[in-house]
Amino acid sequence: IAKTAKAYLDKLIGKIPESASKLIIADSSYFKFITKVTKVADHYSTVLPGKHAGYEKYQCVYVPNYKSLFKQPDNTRFIDIGLKAITGTKATLFIRHEEYGFQYGSDRELLDSLYQYPVLAADIETTGLSLEDEIVSISFAWSKHDGIAIDLSITGIHYLKKFLESYKGKLIFHNGLFDAKLLIRHLWMDHSTDYDGMIEGLNYFRTFDDTMIMAYLAKNATTGVTIGLKNIALEYVGNYALEAKNLSKYSKREILKYNLIDTLATFYSWEKYNAEISSRPYIEIFQPSLYTLLKMMLVGLPMDSNKVTEVHTILKSKEKVLLEQIQENDYVIKFNNQLQQDACDKANSKLKKLVKPIEDFKDVVFNPSSHSQLGVLLFDNLKLPILDKTKSGAPATSADVLKDLENHTTDLNILDLLRFVRELADVCKINGTFIKAFLKEKDFLHGNLKLGGTQSGRLSSNSPNLTNLPAHGGMGKLVKSCIVAPDGWLFAGADFSALEERIGAILSNDPNRIKVYTDGMDGHSMRAYKYFSDQMPDIDPDNVNSINSIETKYPELRRKSKGPTFALQYMGTAHTLHKRTGFPKDQAEQIYNAFHELYKVSEEFNAHNKRVMETNGYVTCAFGLKLRTPIVSQCVLGNSKTPYEADKEARSANNAITQSWGMLLNRAMNATNRRIEDSGYSTKILPCNMIHDAGYFLVKHEARYIQFLNDVLIQEMQWNDDDLIRSTDVPMAASLELGKSWDTLVPLHNHATQKEINNVFPIF
Repeated sequence: IAKTAKAYLDKLIGKIPESASKLIIADSSYFKFITKVTKVADHYSTVLPGKHAGYEKYQCVYVPNYKSLFKQPDNTRFIDIGLKAITGTKATLFIRHEEYGFQYGSDRELLDSLYQYPVLAADIETTGLSLEDEIVSISFAWSKHDGIAIDLSITGIHYLKKFLESYKGKLIFHNGLFDAKLLIRHLWMDHSTDYDGMIEGLNYFRTFDDTMIMAYLAKNATTGVTIGLKNIALEYVGNYALEAKNLSKYSKREILKYNLIDTLATFYSWEKYNAEISSRPYIEIFQPSLYTLLKMMLVGLPMDSNKVTEVHTILKSKEKVLLEQIQENDYVIKFNNQLQQDACDKANSKLKKLVKPIEDFKDVVFNPSSHSQLGVLLFDNLKLPILDKTKSGAPATSADVLKDLENHTTDLNILDLLRFVRELADVCKINGTFIKAFLKEKDFLHGNLKLGGTQSGRLSSNSPNLTNLPAHGGMGKLVKSCIVAPDGWLFAGADFSALEERIGAILSNDPNRIKVYTDGMDGHSMRAYKYFSDQMPDIDPDNVNSINSIETKYPELRRKSKGPTFALQYMGTAHTLHKRTGFPKDQAEQIYNAFHELYKVSEEFNAHNKRVMETNGYVTCAFGLKLRTPIVSQCVLGNSKTPYEADKEARSANNAITQSWGMLLNRAMNATNRRIEDSGYSTKILPCNMIHDAGYFLVKHEARYIQFLNDVLIQEMQWNDDDLIRSTDVPMAASLELGKSWDTLVPLHNHATQKEINNVFPIF
């Protein structure tokens, strides 16, 4: 493709008027070819000289194609900025006051001069992204035009601590979870488990504002938005950047200037999105969560380094066995012969005299990690159906697709192959993502928790992304065995019980959803009967006990019902069932209709939400969070002309309405942490992570602390004091589990007494 595009550029040059000196390029690939840059996103608003042969005389700017506005309306900004740049209208950054500190005395004077300002934006530069990396500099700005920057690598950070302790105004950060955790770690904590120092430092970061969250609340949309500082302040500061991973190549002045511009951009963004400070989601969930998440990241997940090494060895051995099993598969043996013959033919086609025998290519074998090779084997050779495609149009071979392909064959060799490849992918992912991250740490995993990383408002994480941790099965248990509480502590976790199902029942007020909680009916059995009633002649649909007996009488049909239900709950279609689960088309249609008949009240709820999207251009999620639906707002849903993208967006937004109530965990963890601190137990009960609908803690192995956590956390997780989810029929439910390691947690019933706790978790 690149070769063809570059050849076209050579033809296109003759079509450009001789008098032209500037080019507006609305295709990212052509912009890269002409200017020789590697990443377009780093050059929005930047005018660059052409470097491709024949294009050297042109000044070039990139703007997104106008056709992209249908899916990405936010691109209007970049088009406007690009057009202004090419006409000579630059970004409007104006620095009225700037000072730089290099000596301890002058730095102290600079910091003392800041007490007069009621609001200060702040930003740090560091040598890396880990908790132990050095803070190089810090900058403060009291307006979008005025600020200072101080070189901490020369002066040290001792007086900075005094300043932060005594400053009474408002601090503003962009992605403040990063800045604040490093400041607390370096200024107040003597070592990574200095919890007294941690609590002291946290006191000074209770109420800061975060412009990344403010931008998220202002822009959140199904189409995806960018909330990085350089993006949201682009029209003000233009395209500025240093290679943060290689600061040593820059002068002290350059680093401080860069640091200062970041802070000015932060103040600009705070003014730009200031209305969000008074919004309900910011006040009730997002801003209070900053404090709790800071504490979690500073505490971290406790690990046993010996166990991590042991698990790494186990997974490497399992990887070796799986690779051998794959290579011994009859279909893979045939495929290897094909690959070797192709390699031999290709090599010999380039030789004039000497011909290589096929034996020279015996090391050419199937690579199960190669999506292209796997695609050829599965779809070209084995003739399995293509269930999905990648963005580039190639057949998809993801783990979900491999699992679904099992529904499209009865060949035991193919089923073995699909299972082995899937297991190998899991092993490589766990070893390369989670265990690799664990090995880098010593006693605690200090990952990154992120607010504003999902459309629904739920928490996300990276380094590693623990939301991808396998929840069940041998793999999940193996990884969890690495998480071990220190001596004298227990690891504890509480998970909401069927949170999305409960929320869906409450919001839709669907009687068939609610009866699961009021009548004690097993939901899987109820749905299994609805789908396959012709195979259960002895079941009485009006008798709860009869329906619930399906679990023992027809366990296979109950199990068979789960796949379609999961797909249909997330707005799948009959085609989805046929394609994914392998049901014949007529049966897929029958199950689809049965599901929608069973939950017709929920369908009406979803239809109402779609009408809101069409009218308002957004839906309102939990705690008032807005999710914008720009595609739906430009379309009419429900007819033959409705674009696929609009239907997809409507499904995504409807799912997010229910999923957004995962923020109940934020609320519960914030409230629990406040009550822990108010009780004086700040260093005895430590929140350490949130994953999906579960919150995790380290708790001292003493009955009084365990009882307090059990009573308070479960009470806060049972909270439903919101008009939209207040229900006596469908209450929120959760329970606590504790143990020495994550893989061996033992349940503790709600309201357990200290005597009962000591019986379950005796102190040795």
